[in-house]
Amino acid sequence: MSKPQPTPAPPPSPTSPQPRAQGKLRSHSLKRYAQRVWPRVAALCVLAFGLRWSAIVESLAFYVPSHAKELPPRGCEEVWIPTPDGAKLHAWFLRASDAPPGETRPAVLHCHGNAGNLADHLAFSQFLSHRGLHVLLFDYRGYGQSSPDQRLTRHKLRVDSLAAF
Repeated sequence: MSKPQPTPAPPPSPTSPQPRAQGKLRSHSLKRYAQRVWPRVAALCVLAFGLRWSAIVESLAFYVPSHAKELPPRGCEEVWIPTPDGAKLHAWFLRASDAPPGETRPAVLHCHGNAGNLADHLAFSQFLSHRGLHVLLFDYRGYGQSSPDQRLTRHKLRVDSLAAF
C-alpha cells in the first residue's frame, strides 16, 4: 500500500507579495514613520514643559486685571498694604455699618477672582458690612492701583493674599 502524496501548494500569484518581502516593507515603513513622528512628539513635550514652568501661559491666559482707578465709595477707607517682596496693594476697608470707629469685630477678607479690580467686586461684599462684619477688599499686584506686574503667577497672588491677611 502506498501512501497518498500531499498535494503541492499552488504557486504564488505574481501580484501577491512574498511573505518575507511584506515584513521588510512593513518594518521599513514603521521606521520611516517613527523617524518623522518622534522628533515632533519630543519637540511638543519640551515646548509644553517649558511653557508650564515659565508661567507665560498662566500669566497671559488666566489673569485679566483691570487698571481702572476708582475712588472709594462712601463708607470705605482707602488702605495700602505692603507685601514681603516690596509690592504695595491697594485696598478698601468697609467698616460694619453699625460699628463706631475703632471697634474690634470679626472681619472678612475678600480676595477677588482673576478679572477686574476691587470696585467690580464691591457689591459681593458690601452686604456683609450691613450684617455687622468688617470687610477688607484688596487688589492683587497688577490689578487696579496696586503695584504693577507684567507676569502674574499663583505664587505672587498667594503672597499678596497672605500679606492682606
